[in-house]
Amino acid sequence: MRAPAGQEYGLPEIADGRAYVVRQPFLTDADTGRRVHADLLVLDADTGRPLHTLRLPSMTAPDESGYFGRLDVLDTADGTVSIGWRDGGEPLLIATD
Repeated sequence: MRAPAGQEYGLPEIADGRAYVVRQPFLTDADTGRRVHADLLVLDADTGRPLHTLRLPSMTAPDESGYFGRLDVLDTADGTVSIGWRDGGEPLLIATD
């Protein structure tokens, strides 16, 4: 699946027959410190059919937004989805079903 123009996907996580992935604006170093709006997409892992879309709270883009400024699903467990900046350490947000 291709991201819409000006957006990109983070790394997905698959659990319990679902694929979880963050869709966000494409960021560059000029976006450091800017508030970012992203969505958590929940897809059927077998068909790729969208099941849910959750608008995430806005977050501030980190330094070096280019490569490291991507939000990824870090983990899924017991109905929770941990989301954080790539190579940023701790989760920033935990969403629940």
